[in-house]
Amino acid sequence: MKTKFLAIVFFAFFLGACSKDDGSSQLERTTKLLAHVDSDFLNVDVDYNDNHTVQKIAAEDLIINFQYRNGRISTLQIQYDGPNSIAYTYLFGYDGDGKINQMTDSDMSVYEITYNETENSYEYNLDEDEVVTVRLTADDEIAKFTRIRPNYEINSEYFYDEENKGPFENTNAVAPHMLLAVPDPLIAFIVTSFTKKPLGRYEEGNNIFNFRNVYDEGGFLISRIYNDFGDDPTTDVFEYAEF
Repeated sequence: MKTKFLAIVFFAFFLGACSKDDGSSQLERTTKLLAHVDSDFLNVDVDYNDNHTVQKIAAEDLIINFQYRNGRISTLQIQYDGPNSIAYTYLFGYDGDGKINQMTDSDMSVYEITYNETENSYEYNLDEDEVVTVRLTADDEIAKFTRIRPNYEINSEYFYDEENKGPFENTNAVAPHMLLAVPDPLIAFIVTSFTKKPLGRYEEGNNIFNFRNVYDEGGFLISRIYNDFGDDPTTDVFEYAEF
């Protein structure tokens, strides 16, 4: 009888341990990644590689592909399939510390990029009299973007909600590469949807966007409402998939 009792106890313990192991393994195998953005402004689908790095961002007629080497973005391909199809390719080079130090575009123009460790920023000359600067946060997200030439200046600042999780919480940062490649106000705003921490506020010159964010029980951003340049508020809905 004693042997039978011990066998039952051992079997129960074994089942409990297996149950815990299965749950733990399932938790380790499950990663929440942004799959789709349904927006009044733009609808976007995101695809990933097996290691959960971003492979493709498809925004209707605009497709952005990412290729990697040694765990870093090596190539960024932008393709527009609208009435006048265009395609651009940008190649990125890195120094020994993993900082971007060079960018080559489709015309084989080479841009030498300087990293400022004190400011945690990248800077390069787009033209002889035009300078692009992208300053980063400690998490390598964009903190500030400027593009300056005589009689012209773009100045965008990003303010994050550090307490919650953004759409790209579980994948790699791509916004700095996108903005270095295409230093444009439209891209500067589009990348607010692809951040590890959610944006609480975005400022572009005199225009201020205050985001009213909604989060799920896990702290992930699931929607935001903001006023753009018009009178009606804009709503973005973020949909996730489990990988």
